[in-house]
Amino acid sequence: MDATDNPYQAPTAELSKEIRPTTPAVIKWVVGLYVATYLLALIRVLVKGLDAPLLSISAWLLVGVFTVGISLALLRGKQWARMRVVLLTFAPVISLAAFTPWTTGLIDGSLSMARNVTRIAVGCMMFLPSIRAWFAPVVWRRNL
Repeated sequence: MDATDNPYQAPTAELSKEIRPTTPAVIKWVVGLYVATYLLALIRVLVKGLDAPLLSISAWLLVGVFTVGISLALLRGKQWARMRVVLLTFAPVISLAAFTPWTTGLIDGSLSMARNVTRIAVGCMMFLPSIRAWFAPVVWRRNL
Protein backbone atom coordinates (compact mmCIF):
# COMPACT_ATOMS: atom_id res chain seq x y z
CA MET A 1 0.00 0.00 0.00
CA ASP A 2 1.47 3.34 -1.00
CA ALA A 3 0.61 6.95 -0.05
CA THR A 4 -2.00 7.35 -2.79
CA ASP A 5 -4.13 4.41 -1.62
CA ASN A 6 -5.21 6.01 1.65
CA PRO A 7 -8.82 4.91 2.32
CA TYR A 8 -9.34 7.83 4.70
CA GLN A 9 -8.54 10.49 2.11
CA ALA A 10 -11.46 12.72 1.10
CA PRO A 11 -12.86 11.96 -2.35
CA THR A 12 -11.82 14.36 -5.08
CA ALA A 13 -14.85 13.88 -7.34
CA GLU A 14 -17.28 16.78 -7.73
CA LEU A 15 -20.71 16.53 -6.19
CA SER A 16 -23.73 15.93 -8.39
CA LYS A 17 -25.56 19.03 -9.55
CA GLU A 18 -29.28 19.49 -9.31
CA ILE A 19 -31.15 19.98 -12.57
CA ARG A 20 -34.20 22.12 -11.94
CA PRO A 21 -36.24 23.80 -14.64
CA THR A 22 -36.86 27.51 -14.35
CA THR A 23 -39.94 28.54 -12.41
CA PRO A 24 -42.89 28.54 -14.83
CA ALA A 25 -44.91 31.72 -15.10
CA VAL A 26 -48.08 29.86 -14.17
CA ILE A 27 -46.68 28.94 -10.75
CA LYS A 28 -46.01 32.62 -10.14
CA TRP A 29 -49.64 33.33 -11.03
CA VAL A 30 -50.79 30.59 -8.66
CA VAL A 31 -48.72 32.03 -5.81
CA GLY A 32 -50.10 35.49 -6.57
CA LEU A 33 -53.66 34.17 -6.44
CA TYR A 34 -52.88 32.26 -3.26
CA VAL A 35 -51.66 35.45 -1.58
CA ALA A 36 -54.70 37.28 -2.98
CA THR A 37 -57.01 34.88 -1.11
CA TYR A 38 -55.39 35.95 2.15
CA LEU A 39 -55.62 39.63 1.23
CA LEU A 40 -59.29 39.30 0.24
CA ALA A 41 -60.08 37.67 3.58
CA LEU A 42 -58.20 40.41 5.42
CA ILE A 43 -59.99 43.16 3.47
CA ARG A 44 -63.31 41.50 4.22
CA VAL A 45 -62.60 41.55 7.95
CA LEU A 46 -61.38 45.15 7.83
CA VAL A 47 -64.55 46.21 5.99
CA LYS A 48 -66.63 44.74 8.81
CA GLY A 49 -64.92 47.10 11.23
CA LEU A 50 -62.26 47.07 13.88
CA ASP A 51 -64.74 46.05 16.56
CA ALA A 52 -65.64 42.84 14.73
CA PRO A 53 -64.89 39.66 16.70
CA LEU A 54 -63.09 38.18 13.66
CA LEU A 55 -60.26 40.72 13.88
CA SER A 56 -57.39 39.45 15.98
CA ILE A 57 -54.21 41.12 14.79
CA SER A 58 -51.90 38.43 16.10
CA ALA A 59 -53.97 35.69 14.43
CA TRP A 60 -53.99 37.52 11.10
CA LEU A 61 -50.23 38.08 11.32
CA LEU A 62 -49.72 34.39 12.00
CA VAL A 63 -51.91 33.44 9.03
CA GLY A 64 -49.98 35.95 6.91
CA VAL A 65 -46.65 34.40 7.88
CA PHE A 66 -48.08 30.95 7.15
CA THR A 67 -49.30 32.15 3.74
CA VAL A 68 -45.86 33.54 2.89
CA GLY A 69 -44.23 30.26 3.98
CA ILE A 70 -46.53 28.15 1.80
CA SER A 71 -45.98 30.56 -1.10
CA LEU A 72 -42.21 30.22 -0.83
CA ALA A 73 -42.52 26.44 -0.64
CA LEU A 74 -44.64 26.47 -3.80
CA LEU A 75 -42.03 28.58 -5.59
CA ARG A 76 -39.32 26.12 -4.54
CA GLY A 77 -41.29 23.13 -5.83
CA LYS A 78 -42.08 21.42 -2.53
CA GLN A 79 -44.64 18.66 -3.08
CA TRP A 80 -46.03 18.89 0.47
CA ALA A 81 -47.07 22.51 -0.13
CA ARG A 82 -48.89 21.52 -3.30
CA MET A 83 -50.76 18.75 -1.47
CA ARG A 84 -51.66 21.13 1.34
CA VAL A 85 -53.17 23.61 -1.11
CA VAL A 86 -55.09 20.87 -2.92
CA LEU A 87 -56.44 19.27 0.26
CA LEU A 88 -57.48 22.55 1.85
CA THR A 89 -59.32 23.63 -1.30
CA PHE A 90 -62.23 21.48 -0.19
CA ALA A 91 -63.06 23.98 2.59
CA PRO A 92 -63.89 26.83 0.16
CA VAL A 93 -65.90 24.40 -1.99
CA ILE A 94 -68.01 23.42 1.00
CA SER A 95 -68.23 27.04 2.11
CA LEU A 96 -69.36 28.16 -1.32
CA ALA A 97 -71.97 25.41 -1.53
CA ALA A 98 -73.34 25.81 2.01
CA PHE A 99 -73.08 29.57 2.44
CA THR A 100 -74.82 32.04 0.21
CA PRO A 101 -72.55 35.10 0.18
CA TRP A 102 -75.16 37.34 -1.41
CA THR A 103 -77.29 37.25 1.75
CA THR A 104 -74.59 38.94 3.88
CA GLY A 105 -74.47 42.21 1.99
CA LEU A 106 -73.07 43.41 -1.28
CA ILE A 107 -69.48 44.22 -0.26
CA ASP A 108 -69.03 41.45 2.29
CA GLY A 109 -70.69 38.85 0.07
CA SER A 110 -68.70 39.91 -2.98
CA LEU A 111 -65.39 39.71 -1.13
CA SER A 112 -66.31 36.32 0.30
CA MET A 113 -67.35 35.02 -3.12
CA ALA A 114 -64.18 36.38 -4.77
CA ARG A 115 -62.01 34.77 -2.09
CA ASN A 116 -63.71 31.37 -2.42
CA VAL A 117 -63.60 31.39 -6.22
CA THR A 118 -59.94 32.45 -6.21
CA ARG A 119 -59.01 29.71 -3.77
CA ILE A 120 -60.86 27.08 -5.82
CA ALA A 121 -59.03 28.32 -8.93
CA VAL A 122 -55.69 27.92 -7.15
CA GLY A 123 -56.59 24.35 -6.16
CA CYS A 124 -57.62 23.48 -9.71
CA MET A 125 -54.49 25.05 -11.20
CA MET A 126 -52.36 22.65 -9.16
CA PHE A 127 -53.22 19.98 -11.75
CA LEU A 128 -52.00 21.88 -14.83
CA PRO A 129 -49.26 20.00 -16.75
CA SER A 130 -46.61 22.70 -16.26
CA ILE A 131 -47.27 22.82 -12.52
CA ARG A 132 -47.19 19.03 -12.26
CA ALA A 133 -43.81 19.09 -14.04
CA TRP A 134 -42.57 21.75 -11.61
CA PHE A 135 -43.38 19.54 -8.62
CA ALA A 136 -41.92 16.39 -10.21
CA PRO A 137 -38.91 14.80 -8.48
CA VAL A 138 -35.59 16.51 -9.09
CA VAL A 139 -33.22 14.87 -11.59
CA TRP A 140 -29.62 14.45 -10.50
CA ARG A 141 -26.77 14.49 -12.99
CA ARG A 142 -23.26 13.28 -12.28
CA ASN A 143 -20.36 15.23 -13.67
CA LEU A 144 -18.04 12.89 -15.52
